[in-house]
Amino acid sequence: MLIHGAIEADFPAQAVVAAKLRDMLTAAKTARIICEENGTDISNITPPVAVAAYAAANVAESNPMKTGVLASILAVVAYIVPFIAAYNPALLLEGTPVMIVQSTITAFVGVYLIAAAIQGYFMGHLNLLKRLIVACAAMGFMIVGTFTDVIGLIILVAFVVYQKFIANKKEPNIPANA
Repeated sequence: MLIHGAIEADFPAQAVVAAKLRDMLTAAKTARIICEENGTDISNITPPVAVAAYAAANVAESNPMKTGVLASILAVVAYIVPFIAAYNPALLLEGTPVMIVQSTITAFVGVYLIAAAIQGYFMGHLNLLKRLIVACAAMGFMIVGTFTDVIGLIILVAFVVYQKFIANKKEPNIPANA
């Protein structure tokens, strides 16, 4: 089913994959969401199709392929979210209200932290080690379960305390206009 009206060349492949996903996940709605997200929406930003990325490259007067690759890197969360929903039915509004709220909040925090780790900025510039720490906190929030949410929260709080109080004393403040 093509919601966005795009003509997809890999539609038969999606039909086969959806049938296999339905067998694995037991939820047809979840299998459809994964195929829809990864089939139509993401194809607009990933090369070689990258219609949206090529249009953006034209506006920015940049290399279309580099813009498409950068768009793919920045949209890594779009690849992950459908699979989070596959393993967490509360994100599809199936479950108790408490589970739905907890899953939604932790998924938002996890997605935000993954984006921060990819961008390399969260309460200051992040080196490779800090990016890995933020990504670990994000995984704690995105993996289903209260225990992993608590682990992600502990890592996040420790990182925020470090960034706020310890890292600022070590690194000199450089004026923006210098």
